[in-house]
Amino acid sequence: MVAAGTGEALKSAQVDLSSYKLTSFSSSTDEHGHFRITDVRPGSYLFRAAKSGYAEQAYRPEPDGPPAMLELDCSKNLEGVLFRLSRAGVILGRVVNEDGEPVAGVQMDAWPAPKGGVGLWKDPYNPFRSLYGVKTNDLGEYRLYGLLPGSYYVQATDEGESGVGRMPAGKGFYKWTNPGHPQVYFPGVGTLAAAQKITIRAGQEIRADFFLRPEKAYRISGDLKGADGKPAEYREIHLAEYDVRKGSILPAHSFEEFVRDDGSFEFKTVAPGCYVIWAVSRDDKTTYWVRRRIEVAAADVKDLHLQLRAGLEISGKVIFSAEKPRDLEYLTINLTADGESAFNANAFTHVENDGSFKVNGLRNTVHQLYLSGLPDGWYVRKATFGTQNVLETGLNLEKQDTRHLLTVTLSPGAGQIDGIVLQNERPAGGAFVKLFPVGANPGVELNAWTDKTGRFSIANVPPGDYVASAMPAESDDFINDDELFPGSSPRERFTVHESESKKIEIRLNAESK
Repeated sequence: MVAAGTGEALKSAQVDLSSYKLTSFSSSTDEHGHFRITDVRPGSYLFRAAKSGYAEQAYRPEPDGPPAMLELDCSKNLEGVLFRLSRAGVILGRVVNEDGEPVAGVQMDAWPAPKGGVGLWKDPYNPFRSLYGVKTNDLGEYRLYGLLPGSYYVQATDEGESGVGRMPAGKGFYKWTNPGHPQVYFPGVGTLAAAQKITIRAGQEIRADFFLRPEKAYRISGDLKGADGKPAEYREIHLAEYDVRKGSILPAHSFEEFVRDDGSFEFKTVAPGCYVIWAVSRDDKTTYWVRRRIEVAAADVKDLHLQLRAGLEISGKVIFSAEKPRDLEYLTINLTADGESAFNANAFTHVENDGSFKVNGLRNTVHQLYLSGLPDGWYVRKATFGTQNVLETGLNLEKQDTRHLLTVTLSPGAGQIDGIVLQNERPAGGAFVKLFPVGANPGVELNAWTDKTGRFSIANVPPGDYVASAMPAESDDFINDDELFPGSSPRERFTVHESESKKIEIRLNAESK
């Protein structure tokens, strides 16, 4: 293990392997930066390296490629793994109240921020990156350390304190309360839409002080019942800021609480604004939902009575315009509610051998259709639900009409895109490439990573018009299905015909770093 930039060996760095089955292995590097982990059972692992003062790094099979899970089998040992750790960034500062006094116990969070503006942040380069949070000390000071290079929103949340004190001379007890303040984003604004990003480079320290305003904070409280009418004890419930202009929530910045054993819940120190509150539950048969939009103005919101209800169910059929292919074992139907990724608002099911399927847990809203596990060379030619053209308008269940059959037609003759991504006339290894359809939704996700030579290939491309865009490996951007990635040029529209193999070139602007 070495330091990025200098190549200096890093001693006493920690290397960890962990699996979803709670099996973990770890090791430390010696004075030469070497490590060794033995007796590892075959399986799929998160593989990470960390050292104090450096940003954590996930395993990359290719030095210039994206992070990935480590897949180990019995056939061979894994040798020569190289981690290059960059110096971590730090955001630090002090939090004071309206009287200039330090406030202890304030939750400080750094949220990775997209370049293109507020939105659901997804990290295609490091799926293991987490958010960062600490609490202020008795001097009101905080230090968010271990930050990867990139841009962040910094948020201060003060829920206040309460406790019990003893009266003088042993004459009993009294209850004391220090009220909290509304949440604040840097540089002192109450909403995420008005927040300012802090961009930090490797090894950089940036100061960001906070002044907690005296404005009154409000509470949202109520109870949640399950589909059976009983209290939904210990169920997770969410609250998120709602963007009225876009008609969507800001899920990456939501609050989470657990419902108490009597079904009650409470969100404290909520700033005035528009919010959405929701909860999701699943069992072996279906998904249960509740979702409500809330306005917080000049008073607490009390006595919210919420109940989980079963989602809608529809049936469908996959038909083939040519002889049915054999490799349909992994063919899956996915329906995702528009703009509601935060609700885990996607329903999926496997297609049976006869082409039939049923999807449950759907909400009465518009969903986009995606298929995964398509056989090579096949594409989604058409999808209908009654009179709806699902590829053009989505699956609209707003009227809760589930009598129709969702019919999906697959055809052979899919195209293929082969290309290269260049940055400053050099191959851009580890870049993320995505095809954006012009017009109808193709019914599949069309993206790829470039290898170390900057080349990529995307198969099973439905005939149609597209624009290609790419993001470099070292970027703090996020994937937005509705907007092209910043920095890709040119962005000419091109057409893919049936069974066509097309070559394209994507150039990243010099500032796309």
